[in-house]
Amino acid sequence: MDSDRYVEQTRNRHRRLIRAYFGFRAFDAKVQVFVRTEIEVMARSQLQPRLIFLRAVDLLVENRIEVPGYPKLARLALAAVNRRRMELSRIIEHVLDDDLRKQLDLLLLCVFFTLSARKS
Repeated sequence: MDSDRYVEQTRNRHRRLIRAYFGFRAFDAKVQVFVRTEIEVMARSQLQPRLIFLRAVDLLVENRIEVPGYPKLARLALAAVNRRRMELSRIIEHVLDDDLRKQLDLLLLCVFFTLSARKS
């Protein structure tokens, strides 16, 4: 008998028993779609990845769903934030004409130099 397989089987059995005892559901593919959708909404609200992660944990606990490990939720949160940033970049790229882009660049340079001067 393979001891690694036995350990994995035992761990999975224990997880099922613990979920059943506390009345939680497994974090399965259906739940992942639900969580991903909620995270996308949070990302559109311009929340920071840390807050998205914490709210996702709260959402799972409130719905009595098993909370997966940190890496899984962190990847979902970061992916949603990155997709939103790319979406906003495409919108800005599409909307700004060359003249407006130059004016915006000058404004940002002024802000940068003003903030740099204050730090000195």
